[in-house]
Amino acid sequence: MKSEKNWYINTVVKKTILLIVALLLSCVVVFASDGNFSFDCGVGNDSFTRGLSRNEDDFKSYALYLDLFFKDFDILFDLDAYTFKSENYRYDLLTVEVNKSFVFKDFYHLKAYLGLQAKGNFGGEFFQNNLHRWSKITEVFLPYESDEYRFFLRAAAEGYLDYTISPYLYAKTGFDWAVEGGARLEAGETTAIYLTYGYDSFGENELNLRMDSDYGFLITTYKTNLLNHFGFGTILINPFKKMQGNGTTVTGTDYMTHHGKYSMYEVRFPVLDELTAFVNVLYETGEMDHNPLIRKEDNWYSAGAGYKICSFVELRLYGGAHYFETREDSEIESSLDPVFGLGSRIKIIEAFHVTLSAEAGLLWEDEFEAFGGWSLTF
Repeated sequence: MKSEKNWYINTVVKKTILLIVALLLSCVVVFASDGNFSFDCGVGNDSFTRGLSRNEDDFKSYALYLDLFFKDFDILFDLDAYTFKSENYRYDLLTVEVNKSFVFKDFYHLKAYLGLQAKGNFGGEFFQNNLHRWSKITEVFLPYESDEYRFFLRAAAEGYLDYTISPYLYAKTGFDWAVEGGARLEAGETTAIYLTYGYDSFGENELNLRMDSDYGFLITTYKTNLLNHFGFGTILINPFKKMQGNGTTVTGTDYMTHHGKYSMYEVRFPVLDELTAFVNVLYETGEMDHNPLIRKEDNWYSAGAGYKICSFVELRLYGGAHYFETREDSEIESSLDPVFGLGSRIKIIEAFHVTLSAEAGLLWEDEFEAFGGWSLTF
């Protein structure tokens, strides 16, 4: 009888999802015709560490996003895959919510969220392991916590002032709840940086660093709890936007990023006409070996100044640190995080070095590409 009930529930959920998709496509056809519609879509992963968190490939480790923007509101579809390796189970969390932004007296910004969340099996394992196979990463096979589905009313709100540096408040409730407050910094035309302190329903104190960047066609987000080094990032695209104009042009006093074998992000600050200060992070994370499974974090942190000797050549002098770490999967240290049962990897190598460097490079649309220099490491 139980299996028949579970089959019925699964069928109903699948039909509900198909109905939502059909309604979604209908909205796209209707609203896109009057030019008041666009959307962001993409993926999230804890491997987008920004050099500030660890790629544990556990807890919230994968997500799919679709955010539909209409004239006065937007609708978010968010599928999060949660894994608990030390406890040997997993579940998915599906969120569907309506978001609306308000501006009061042209300086106070408020955004309200209202929707529904469902906890259960929504195919998160399928999507996660397909990405792992494509990336040649060890797949994660864990049984789902339950065959049943649970539903929660979701509500949230956030607010800040229209200043370069502003106080920031956020609160949410639903499947879980959290409150946090702190500061919001506008870093150039494209990026906002948040530093907040809060508390959540899992019993965790949170000192959160968050970075949201909107380049038009490309949108990136990242958030990490600096107290436990768990973080999560997203990469989204909006095919209705271009990588220029409407406040999305990347300039020499802005925030820059690129992604590849090594990923990088950099914030620049003007000092004089030809002199610019900068802070950048270069990082790589991933698996080094599969038997046993060993992960690495290879991060470079730098700060310095660049001087333009002409319109396309820049000289740079900077210093910083290089941190390298490898960890092996193990259940021995699963008690490091008693709330989530995470942190279950033993360090094999941990190295820290101070670096001093000088470089000359070309500027191409304000992006620096070094062609020569020297570096001291000690």
